[in-house]
Amino acid sequence: MRNDKILSALPVLFFLIVCLAVILFYATLVYFLPDSINHSLRETVTQNRPLLFLSVLIPASILAWITHLLIKHNIKPINELTESVDFLTEDPKGFESDKFKSPHINKLYKSIRHIALELSYQKESLDAELKKASARLASERDILGTIINQVSRGLIVTNASGNILLFNDNAEKLLSFPNASPPIFLGLGRSI
Repeated sequence: MRNDKILSALPVLFFLIVCLAVILFYATLVYFLPDSINHSLRETVTQNRPLLFLSVLIPASILAWITHLLIKHNIKPINELTESVDFLTEDPKGFESDKFKSPHINKLYKSIRHIALELSYQKESLDAELKKASARLASERDILGTIINQVSRGLIVTNASGNILLFNDNAEKLLSFPNASPPIFLGLGRSI
């Protein structure tokens, strides 16, 4: 909300900048111009003070008004949309609104919200599938471990490279060489 205060102050700031620029320009002219021209400039300013005053205020006011309109119709809706999108990433189901004044911003917001909801549903679906697959894998691993340990002979399972993937208790005797110096034990991932 601090940004809103800054944005609201911009038109006034632009108005003041234009007024100060004109005053500085006049002061610069008075300081640097020769006395003869300076004297005629002062007379012109004195005679036409209301006209000069209006010639400064009108462009400054127009600039301030244009700045106000740009902020009101472009920057503030974009800031609101950004805040809403940030909120959507946290909880896409919990927020629905037609609060934006611009129909284009509302349409963009609804599209982003729709995409966020779709992604949320897909994530939930993938999480559920991952849980099921993990449970199935754990169950199959337990069954395979039971089968391998029930085999009465030593059983060693390797991949195509010859690295040990699984072995049973009886194979452990085949994989260890306790009398070697130092003792050697071939385990998972080691090559036969």
